[in-house]
This record gives sequence, C-alpha cells and structure tokens, in this order.
Amino acid sequence: VKNKKDLVDDMEDGDDDDSSVDDHVILRLRNRLLSLLELCFSQYIPSSDEHGDDDTTVAKHSDDQISFADYVQIAAGRTTADLRMLFPKELSDAESPLLRSVALQEDGRLVGAFVRFISAKENALRDNEMEMKENKSMPQSLLLPMGRAIANNWARGNRREAGVFLRHIASSGPTATSIVTCAVDQMKKEDPVRMLESQMASLRQSYENWVEEEPDMDNEFPSDEEMKEFEEAEGSHKELFQHLEHRATQFSKKLGVFGKLSDPKLRPALNGFIREGVRFSFSNLDSNGEDTLVLGSRLSFLSILSKYASWIKKDKQAKKEIQSFMDEKEFELRRHEEFEDVHVDDLAALAAFRKDLGLKNLPKTSSNVSVTSELDDDQTMDDEASDGLNELQSPVASVSSRTSKASRASSRASSRVSSLPALPEGDKESPQDSDSDEDSHFSAGSSSNKRKSQTQNTYDENSEEESDSDESSLGLGDSQKSKKARRSK
Repeated sequence: VKNKKDLVDDMEDGDDDDSSVDDHVILRLRNRLLSLLELCFSQYIPSSDEHGDDDTTVAKHSDDQISFADYVQIAAGRTTADLRMLFPKELSDAESPLLRSVALQEDGRLVGAFVRFISAKENALRDNEMEMKENKSMPQSLLLPMGRAIANNWARGNRREAGVFLRHIASSGPTATSIVTCAVDQMKKEDPVRMLESQMASLRQSYENWVEEEPDMDNEFPSDEEMKEFEEAEGSHKELFQHLEHRATQFSKKLGVFGKLSDPKLRPALNGFIREGVRFSFSNLDSNGEDTLVLGSRLSFLSILSKYASWIKKDKQAKKEIQSFMDEKEFELRRHEEFEDVHVDDLAALAAFRKDLGLKNLPKTSSNVSVTSELDDDQTMDDEASDGLNELQSPVASVSSRTSKASRASSRASSRVSSLPALPEGDKESPQDSDSDEDSHFSAGSSSNKRKSQTQNTYDENSEEESDSDESSLGLGDSQKSKKARRSK
C-alpha cells in the first residue's frame, strides 16, 4: 500500500508543468464535487419564520419535501466536512504544485450554507436538553462534521463559523456538549487566541439574536389570555439569557484550571477581549455606522462578559487599563443628552460589572462637568494605555429591543431567501464590502488593519444580510466613525 507521498509522486510523474496540474484528474473531480454540493445546498427550504409575515409568494411544501430537503442538507454537510479534511487549507503551502492546487481555500459558500442549515435546526438541538431520551443522531449529524472540519483547519479557521458551533457547548444535550468540548480542546492546543476570538463571536451572535426575540405586546388593551401568553414569553426570554450566561461560564472555564490560564498567550489577549466586549456594550452604532440604537441598550451584554472577571482581577495592569477604558466610556455615556432615558436594568448591569471586576465606581457628577476633573489619580486615563484603546465599529449589525420590530423582520426576510450564503475565509478576504460586520480578531500588543469581505453572508440567525468576515484587533483597531445625529424618538 502506497503512502500519501508516494501516491502524489506517482501522480506528478510527467505532470510538472502548471497546465497539466490545473487540468489534473483529482482537481477536476474535486471541482465537480464542489459544484454538486452547491446544488445540494440550494435545495434548502426556509422555515416559515424566515419569511416576512406578509410574504404570500412562498410556495408551500409538504412534510415529505421538507424531510427530503433536510436529508440532502445533512448529506451535503457531511461531504463538505470530508472535503475540508481531505484538502485542508494548509496544503496551499505545500511544496508539491498539485497539493497546492487542490487545497480547498474558497469554501465560504459551502460553509455558509451548512451553517445556515445548522442555525435553522438550533431549536431542535436545544430540545435535547429537555427530552427524557436524547436524540443523539441530531448532534452527530450536524455538529460532529462541522467540529471535525473546524478542528482540522483551525490554524486558518473562520471564527464566525466556530462561533455558531460553540453555541452548543451547553444547553443542547450531553452529546452536543461532548462533541463541542472535544473540538474546543483541540482548538485550544492549535491556537488558543483564535479560540478566544471565536468565543466572542459566539456570545455576540447569540446576544443579538436574544435581543431580536424579545417579546412585544402590540395590543394596548390586552385580554387576560394575551397577558398570560406575554408573561410566559417573557419568562422564556429570561431563561434564554440565563442559558447565554451559562455558556459564557463554560467558555471561561475552558481557558484554564485552578485559576491558571492554560496558555500564556491568553493573558494579554484577554485584555483585548474584555475591552472589545466593553466597547460593544457601550456602542450605539448600527451596521451603517449611524447612531440609531437606543442609548445604553447593549449594556446587558456586560452581564455575560462578567463571567471572565476572575481572569482579569488577577492581572493588575490589565485591570488598570480596563478601569480607564470603562471610565472613559461611562463618562461619555453620562454626558449624553439622553442619559436620563437609559433603562434602569441596563444601568444595573453596568454597576454589577464594575463590582464583579473590582473596578472603582465613578463619582456622581452632572453631565457638564469635565471628565478629567472628576477622576482621581487611579482613574485618570493613562496616556500610554489610551493610545491603544481606539473604538471600533460594531462588528455585528444589531438592533435594540426597543426599536421597531417590523423593520427587523423585513430585513431578515429579504436576506434569508437568497440562494447560497457565503462565509468567506477570514484571512483570505478582499478589501471590498460595506462597513457592516467585523469578524472579531484580537492579539495583544499589536494592532491589525481591517480586512473586508467581498461576499454577502446570509446564514446568521440574527441578521442574515450581514457580511461575516471583517477582522480587526479587538480594542486595538481602527477608530470608529464620528457619531451621527441620533434618530428622533
């Protein structure tokens, strides 16, 4: 039996020129299979909630048609994962021209399509947590292929894809937890900082989805039955947030044991991780860079971020930098003309976050008092630290739960019906796209330029029209656009 090297040598005998490699039988077969997989993924049938409420043009499908379409999606997802393992991106650096040519680098459309299908089946995966008898075939069919492909290509893996995968580390049943945990262990060995980045992507995606799903009472004079349904929906919504907090706790535990980080690279990266979470929590910019979100509407994200507090409290320098960053952001919030309208629950989340991290509270002050005049020596922004604390544009298009839900439903419906979603590879993106969505990327002590995607992604459960691939150094990247005038209330 020939090994891989001998087999490649035999295939390349007499085929050293580029033209013969480009037309090699293996490359032709691979490309034909890729085309077939795209056709399979195009058989995807959107669920009813992926269309607008007034969309009457969508054809109705029978249960048999939906079952067949799901079977085709699962088979295509498994085959895609196998291809990504047979032709990993690392082959692009091989000495052999044939291996370089077969490396599967442009896999964004296939990955995005499978992610879209998994996102559509998220509720079915979550049901395993509640069932007396777990349906093991569901996570094994969906999560196992994706986990294998992610772990095998993690050195160049897409953080947003991993973010969707990592959602199921908790609350999806023991089989899903086991699959994701094993993959995370491998990801941490390969590149722990990239794993931390994918955690931020996962938490932010799910948080914005949670915001989108907040129940709303449309009737000004609801009946007793409507009130009961609304209260039940509110209870379920609060439970979803608790699950999100639990996931953040599980993520934090994977960073180390007995109070010690498993990799020294994680300590400086955690500083950028927390500061990016803080920046996102205070940001009110939408996907177009416009200041249209309700002031303070994202502060509840700090409750999720606080699950990482134990790692920061042990790093005095990082704690000092975060204290300065928090002071700067909170003073900016206080001085805003609409500060009095910030919801009391959002302010409570802000106070709790400071307490969890052991940060000093800001003095009570009027909005017209100078920022620097109110800070003591420990709270004054350090010049050296402030140079690296530039604001970033919001990485995910989000809408506050206090904004119009009709417009959000319309945007989701218009984007989800497109053919194949694209999930561009983070490190291979071309610099053209809207400034809507950034794939979280951070490294300590150095900044990186934003790289924008050329394709549009429709897989995200929260806002499918978002572009998935922009990357910037969290807390250390390009500065935000100047804020535009707030939409009149």
